[in-house]
Amino acid sequence: MSFTISDLVVETAEKAGVCRVYGLPGDSLNGLTDALRRNGSLAWGHVRHEARTLLSGRGDELIDIAKDERHQEALLMRNARGSGIVRHLAVGAVASAVGTGAMDLLLYRRYRRDGGKETLLRWELAAGVTSWDEASAPGQTGRKLERLVTGRQPPDSWARTTTNVMHWATGIGWGVQYGALAGRTSRHPWTRALALGPAVWLAGYVLLPLVGVYKPIWEYDARTLSEDFSAHLVFGAATSAVFAALIREGP
Repeated sequence: MSFTISDLVVETAEKAGVCRVYGLPGDSLNGLTDALRRNGSLAWGHVRHEARTLLSGRGDELIDIAKDERHQEALLMRNARGSGIVRHLAVGAVASAVGTGAMDLLLYRRYRRDGGKETLLRWELAAGVTSWDEASAPGQTGRKLERLVTGRQPPDSWARTTTNVMHWATGIGWGVQYGALAGRTSRHPWTRALALGPAVWLAGYVLLPLVGVYKPIWEYDARTLSEDFSAHLVFGAATSAVFAALIREGP
């Protein structure tokens, strides 16, 4: 059969993105309906009155607009949620860096009280750590990681740098986790803030014995545990306070 004007109309409509054609069949439309049937890609919508064709077509357009708006809204909400999570993680890292510094100030004060002579800067940067025997628990954990990665015993010259890196990475890592938790739920911020310090303290006595850095918790005396606990309370309080200030989080 030869290509007709009706075939051209249908082909043009298809290229323009038309999916459905509404109409009232009759002799004047037989050529068009035959072309639609031959084409097969455009749906035919039967109506009982000519005025309904316009209303039906407008209805499809409104439905498509509503679907597009819902899609765009979903994308915006997803992007906003992703941006919010990233912001919470970043603020958690900053807040925990402040919290780690606050805990270190308390520990340095105790160090000086017990007769320590190093300046704050030298003490903070572990200037006295010249071998693995002098490394702190975070440093010893880093030593085990380095040995696992390299397959050999790391030299003593790595002890100071490893101690510093692991000390700060541990504190910031807890802040990132705190930010992730806060990003998932805004309920009970005070409970979350009060639980941070004790949670970090308890995790140390659960996990570090497993890697051979700490002894089991029952082998430590009450004074050691209480002083360590109070230091972690300072970390948790400072971290959660800075986090709340930067996020403007309230109860």
